[in-house]
Amino acid sequence: MYSGGNFEADKYAVGCASARSVAGPWSKRNDNPVFSGRGAIRGPGHNSFVFGPDAATPYVVYHGYVGDTAGRKVLLDRLTWTGDLPRIAGPTDGDQPVPPPPVFDEAVPHRRAEAWVRGGWVEFAGARFALGRADVWHQVEVIEIAGRFSLRIGGVLRASRPVFWPAHPLRRFGSDGEVVHVTVTSSLDDGAVHELPAASSYVWQWGGRGPLELELAVDGTIDLVLGGEVTTHEAERGAFRLVRAAYEHGTDEIAVHAGADGALVTDLAVRARP
Repeated sequence: MYSGGNFEADKYAVGCASARSVAGPWSKRNDNPVFSGRGAIRGPGHNSFVFGPDAATPYVVYHGYVGDTAGRKVLLDRLTWTGDLPRIAGPTDGDQPVPPPPVFDEAVPHRRAEAWVRGGWVEFAGARFALGRADVWHQVEVIEIAGRFSLRIGGVLRASRPVFWPAHPLRRFGSDGEVVHVTVTSSLDDGAVHELPAASSYVWQWGGRGPLELELAVDGTIDLVLGGEVTTHEAERGAFRLVRAAYEHGTDEIAVHAGADGALVTDLAVRARP
């Protein structure tokens, strides 16, 4: 996502481009801008992504002019993805709902851990990684999905490999320095596009024993199965629709069953909730 136009003008807005590599080539969307002024808010842009208190739920922070107030104000809205299209629940300038806190469920094989470290190195799953400067703070992220972990330092991928023994992620984490603001959340993100032929199914393993929240982009008609509950969701073919669901009980798996015309599903995001 990028900002374009004169930042002092009402038409300043946010566009979206995509690429298979950060080195490009990049292609802009035909329907840009994907986020522009509305109501009392003019010229939103200069955006950045942040995670909520659970270190897993994304938000976008941006600035914009609000009414006749002088200068630009810092604003924040919830961010979701629907078939590679960012959707921002705004622009708004009011109070946001308090984001859910992190929830760690030992039974879930998917988790995201985040910490800030000041030191020379961090160690995870038996491997040591240099941080660079030891006198500054580094953001360290570990994502585990079904027995495989990836580790990022300052947003840069440093390792991706199998995890050979089950344990809480912080039991495998060490450093020679200070470690603060540690957050561990049971969560699952799957941005792959799954093409489901007619009457076929796709299943994600979950295993949690507590409440969960789910988001899923759907193109076509599906039945979503969470534990003992089945709900039907429809979207016109050729246009993804964002589906949201919540389930108050534990479930071993999350399943989707395609209708008679098949379906596409992508951008699954599941979070354990209190």
